[in-house]
Amino acid sequence: MFWSDSNSPSQSPMNIFLSYPDTDRPFARQIKLFLREWGHEVFLAADEANNQIRGDGWLDALIDRIEGSDIFILCLRESSLKAGIQKLEWTNVVVRNTPEKRIIIYDGDWNPLYESKFKCVRNFQCFRRDDLKDMESLELALSEEPPEEERFTFLERTVIEAGTQLLLRQSGEFFGPHRVLDERKNCALSLDVEIQNQIISQIRARFPGDGIIAEEETERGISSDSTTGFVWTVDPLDGTLNFMRGDDKYCCGVGVLRDGLPFMGAIFVPSRMELFTGGVGRKAKCHSISSGAVKIINTDSEVKHLAECHALSHINSETPRLDLCFENDLPKRLHISVRRVWMWGCGLMAGVSVAQGCHHLFFQRVTYPYDLVPYLPIIESAGGVWRTIPKKPSLCWNASKENVGIIVACNEAIMKEFAAKFPELEL
Repeated sequence: MFWSDSNSPSQSPMNIFLSYPDTDRPFARQIKLFLREWGHEVFLAADEANNQIRGDGWLDALIDRIEGSDIFILCLRESSLKAGIQKLEWTNVVVRNTPEKRIIIYDGDWNPLYESKFKCVRNFQCFRRDDLKDMESLELALSEEPPEEERFTFLERTVIEAGTQLLLRQSGEFFGPHRVLDERKNCALSLDVEIQNQIISQIRARFPGDGIIAEEETERGISSDSTTGFVWTVDPLDGTLNFMRGDDKYCCGVGVLRDGLPFMGAIFVPSRMELFTGGVGRKAKCHSISSGAVKIINTDSEVKHLAECHALSHINSETPRLDLCFENDLPKRLHISVRRVWMWGCGLMAGVSVAQGCHHLFFQRVTYPYDLVPYLPIIESAGGVWRTIPKKPSLCWNASKENVGIIVACNEAIMKEFAAKFPELEL
């Protein structure tokens, strides 16, 4: 038997949706038996007791079951790669961003094909079947807090504090004026460096073993070396030109990489007093600092074709990179392919706009970790997908502050059409 006997857990009863391939039905029923003994309600779509969902309207009934669940458990085997109903269940969880608690129990060694067949696997808590020795270990998996709660709370507070300073400084009424340090195409202010140094000091004090990649050059000896596997990316002021001219499209963004992959991110938009957050094991949310309201956000899953897309883009205007941005006539071809393109001059806010479904596609050439990491976990948590070009193993973002390449972010249907429209990008 897979689990030994155990007393019932102390946590409240929950509705659990259990997804599995047909070859794993005995194991799924074993899980259901134990969970029901704990007092939880467990739904198996292929169970004989649920045959009433078959027939007309069965898909809507299935989706309603998923959305009404507290926890989604996915049992993965090699046969899952050919299980159409399981892919359907999984897709609805990712696209609709429900339920918040998601768990994978997989058999044997992790199969990399799962990551291409079943998207956004890092938004789930993954457990190897052999490592779940008893009922207590599964109970812990069901009741655990989202991973790295301390880092996440620190991340939220740090971004709000830094972004609030930006709002006060833009008016020039507090803390004195800022100085222009660089008047070239992509300008920098003394304020950028000042706030960046504050953020770095706070990270160093709380998480001394973590690495840091920051946008502005300083004399603080910032290092991306990490003894913990975590690396922070810091962009104290994205949209500097907008900020200088009184435009409201600027923000502060901080992200966290874990083992070279985007793990959590937070972006604070001072002009709206809105905080956007997301990450592995979390939902994407918009927090109104003014009212205290919190809203779960989702990418737009209804728009499925490039021609319908309201898109955002960005062209790096520094001379050495200008030719690269226009290579293969990409800006013109993008404009022709979609309904309309905007350029805001603030990539982090563009990423957030895709995450909350206001726009459907973001495309940018010449990008760096601090340009991306704050919003990529938010997009994933909101049910979206993203690709970098050229592809890099684990993105190699821990190594240095280097150009990552091209970023494309949208929903999965648009990504497929984009890849077909621009084959030279090898998405």
